[in-house]
Amino acid sequence: DGEMYSYVQLVNLYLTTSNKFKANEYLNKGAILYEKINSSKNHESIYFHRNYSYLIHQFGERHFIENEFQIALDYFNKAKTLLKDFPDELPALNSFISKCHLGLKEFDSAERSAIENLSKSFDNVVITGGMIRPFLIASEKILDDLDNIIDIIINGIDRNIIGIPKASIIPIIRNFAPCFRPTL
Repeated sequence: DGEMYSYVQLVNLYLTTSNKFKANEYLNKGAILYEKINSSKNHESIYFHRNYSYLIHQFGERHFIENEFQIALDYFNKAKTLLKDFPDELPALNSFISKCHLGLKEFDSAERSAIENLSKSFDNVVITGGMIRPFLIASEKILDDLDNIIDIIINGIDRNIIGIPKASIIPIIRNFAPCFRPTL
C-alpha cells in the first residue's frame, strides 16, 4: 500500500508541475506494481486497489482539464472498476464520467449517467450531524430547482454553523454531493 500511495503522490506532484514525462514514469511503475502484486494474490488490503485507482484517476482529471474527453473517460472507467469496495468514492468519479460524456456531446449518455449517479449517491453517502434528511429531500427535488436544494441543505445544517454566508456553504455541499454544481 505504501509504495503505491507514494506513486500517487509523485504523480500528483509531476502533473501539478506539468512534468508529464515523470508523471507517466510513475504511472507505469504503479501499473507494474499493481500487476505484480495483484497477480500474486498475496495482498490483503483493499486499499491497494483504491490507491491504484487514485493513480489512474489523476490522469483522467489531467486529460479532462485538457478537453481530451475520450482519453479521460477511459481512465475514469478503469478507475471505477477498482473502486468496487469503496462506494462512497464513486459519486465524484461518476460525476467526471458524466461530464466527459457532455464534452463528447453524448448527451443521452451524460444524462443517463448523471441520473444514475444521483440515485446512487444518496444511497451510499453517509452524512453525520443531522444532515442526511436535507439531502434526501434534496434528491427528490433535484430536477426542479437547485436554489431550493441549496436552501433546504443550508437550513438543515447544524445550528452551530448557521450564520455562515451562503458562499461558504457551497463548498460543503459539493464535498458531500459532488454531483451538485450550484452557483450563487
